[in-house]
Amino acid sequence: MKRKPRKRRLTKKEILKRQRRRRIKFALTVFTACFIVAGCQLSIRFSSPDSGSMGPGSSEHFSGDLSEKQAEMLQYAVSWLGTPYRYGGSKRNGVDCSGFVLQVYKSIGMKLPRTAARQYNYTRRVASNSRRAGDLVFFRKSSRISHVGIYIGNNKIIHSSTSRGVVKESLDTPYLKKMFVGYGRVEA
Repeated sequence: MKRKPRKRRLTKKEILKRQRRRRIKFALTVFTACFIVAGCQLSIRFSSPDSGSMGPGSSEHFSGDLSEKQAEMLQYAVSWLGTPYRYGGSKRNGVDCSGFVLQVYKSIGMKLPRTAARQYNYTRRVASNSRRAGDLVFFRKSSRISHVGIYIGNNKIIHSSTSRGVVKESLDTPYLKKMFVGYGRVEA
């Protein structure tokens, strides 16, 4: 019966080399993940004091002239608050911006395209003074539409932020102001 040869002990230099390879592999994995997420990227860096978010299951009453469908849609959108961000996601365990909008509109029986850019092309442009709760709000990073949220009134939107998940945010936030493109309305 032959004995298995013992594994030789690694030298300190070999151990450091393996650790360096692991760190490089990890850094490349993180970089690749960040690059992939850029398809729907909008990390909110600033928040206003009154942009508080309500937790899931809390109720909020929207004022103004809202149809029953609009009120139902906004209540459903608010129920998603706190859902984590997930690129390509459209479920409660993780959702990206366009997936969130898609699910909210689906809740009232309306179909939308999947991506923010296609949702932009699908909607009718609306002037700022004609916006109303339930309209979509679009943002761009560089030259393309890369983010979408839902206008909820009082100059606020609800959207899925890459850094905080589904949140309510003021449109007066400097970062959102800088990226703002316009409003779009989904025609029934």
